[in-house]
Parts: sequence; structure tokens; C-alpha cells
Amino acid sequence: MRIKLLVALTFVTGVALQQHSIADEEFSLVINPFTGAASLRNDATTAVDLDGYYVTSAGSPVLNPGAWSSLAGNSVTGWTNTASGGDRLGEVNLFGSLAIAGGESASIGNPYTAFSPVTFGAAEPALRNLDFSYTLADESSARIGDVEFSARNTIVLVVDPVTGNASLENQSSFNVNIDSYLVTSTAGVLDTVGWSPLASADTAWTSATGAVNRLAEGNLFSSTTLTANGGSLALGSPIDPALLNDETDLSLDFTAEGIGTIAGGVLFAAAATSADFDNDGNVDSDDLNGPTDGWQARYGSDLNGSGFLSWQRQFEGSASLAPTTTAVPEPTSIILVLSASLIFSANRRQR
Repeated sequence: MRIKLLVALTFVTGVALQQHSIADEEFSLVINPFTGAASLRNDATTAVDLDGYYVTSAGSPVLNPGAWSSLAGNSVTGWTNTASGGDRLGEVNLFGSLAIAGGESASIGNPYTAFSPVTFGAAEPALRNLDFSYTLADESSARIGDVEFSARNTIVLVVDPVTGNASLENQSSFNVNIDSYLVTSTAGVLDTVGWSPLASADTAWTSATGAVNRLAEGNLFSSTTLTANGGSLALGSPIDPALLNDETDLSLDFTAEGIGTIAGGVLFAAAATSADFDNDGNVDSDDLNGPTDGWQARYGSDLNGSGFLSWQRQFEGSASLAPTTTAVPEPTSIILVLSASLIFSANRRQR
């Protein structure tokens, strides 16, 4: 019991977490910033026995305890709330644990204050200021988990880690016109053979010579619109899944008409997660509810039954999204890369 009480004290005070933490990203707090929905996701392939977790928000409080659906509040045996406020949430089980299977998630309601951006690209608050720690049964030390946003107010590179398929997806609520993009990989996981450039279907686009570290295209004469809430452009299979070992390796930059160069996001999602309409990491009944966070928001008036069929097939599955964020690039980096390649290509075509 001494170990359990030590953990409980740690979660209540928040003081000992840094001193007794093991760096670990096998467990994640997954948040949809647009709805505030959050879930605890086991990123490991085997089950874990969770007996405590703690979330803190540095700076401006972004947590909403009133919408938090704690395990204790749902009468899950043995759980007790240890912290509740705009800057921290936590609970612990002193007498047992909650088993979460590999790849599965446990919902904790909508404890994040929903983000309603007024402009495209506006950063979601507090991603870098949120900390998530947790404890497993029979361990005396808290572990540091990952905090992930399952949707972004920007364009993201969506990658299927199994097949290597990828697409550019506009997850914002704004229509966006893009005229170039650049995908980079420090580890060299890009596959030029599997890549399907936009230029192969649209002559207004020109692709730069691909490499394992860089894929880029630009449109010198016009732009292509990515519609709000899910408009996408398929890029074939430009990722070699056999080499994909680090989720933070890939980055996306793009230029948007009237805005300039923007650092996009990267999401890892299996193809079978298309029915996770509210992007909370689970395919469940919540995905069909309401026009703001369900399938109506994803498909608009295009309700032809295919969306419901996807939901039915994937019901109670895990979306297993793993978003990564990228640092803002030098404003001219993407332009320099593209300009040299595209000017060369244009001159070669004129000869």
C-alpha cells in the first residue's frame, strides 16, 4: 500500500512527478481541439493496467473540469479524483487498475476547452503547454506520456504507417488554396517510386526531382483548392513503412494563396479509421451525433450512405491517430527548394 499512497500523493500535489518520471511515449492523451473530446490511448501492442493519470496545463488554463468524464465520476470501481481545475485534472485507483488493450482507448469526456479558430492556421492553444503523466499497476514511478491533437487547424500529411499511403488533408473549417508543398524526412523514409505527384494528373503542377529526404511540387500558374473539413489530395504511397521508425521524422510545409509559407502537421492513421468523424481516437456512437462534431460536419450534404457504412464496419474500433507537430520553417526554405527545381524543369520543357 505504501507504493500506491506515494503515487496518490504525487498526483495530488504534482510536486514529485518530474523527480520520479520515466521518459515514455507508449501511452497518449489524445485531444480533439475543436470539440474538446479526449481519450487515454494505449500505443503499445499489449494490454496495460492503468492505475492513475494526471494532466496539467501551464500558462492560460485550457482544461474544463465541468466537461471531464472521469473514471471515478462514471463509478468505475476504485477510482478517486485527485485534482480538478482549469490547470490540472487527475485521478488514481488505490485498490485496482483499468486494463486497456493494445491500441485501444478510454474516453474521459470533453475536458479540453474547445478551440474555435477565426482564421486558417491559427495555432491550437496549449499543445506545448499540456503535460500528461500516468502510472501503471505495480510500478512506483510515474511515466511521462505523449499529448496529441487528433485534428489541426491546418493542412496535414496523413500517413498510413502500414501501407505508406499518404494524402494532404485540410482539417480546418476554411477553404484553402495551395500552390506548393514540401515533404521532408531526415531519416530518408520517402519513396520516390510510390509517390504519385499531383503533376501526373494536373499539368498546372510541376514536381521537383524526388529524393528519399525530400518530395516537392509547385504550381506556377494557379492553385488548387482544398475544401474545409476534410478536402484532400492523394499522393500515392510516398512513404516506405519498413523505414518508418520515428513519428517525428516527417514534416510538411506548404504555401497557401494569400497567406504564405506554413508548417503543416503530420498524422499517422490507418486507412480503416475513416469513420472516426469526431477525431477522438475511437469509432463509436459519438461519431454520429450532432452537426458540429459528427459525420454531418465531415460530409456536409453528401450523405449518400457510404459514411454510415464506414462507421458501421469500424464501430468500436480505435483510430490510433498519432499526430506530430513541426517547427515553423524558415519562410523561404520551401520557395528556394521549389524555385530551383521548377525553373529547371520549366526551362527543360521549353527546349
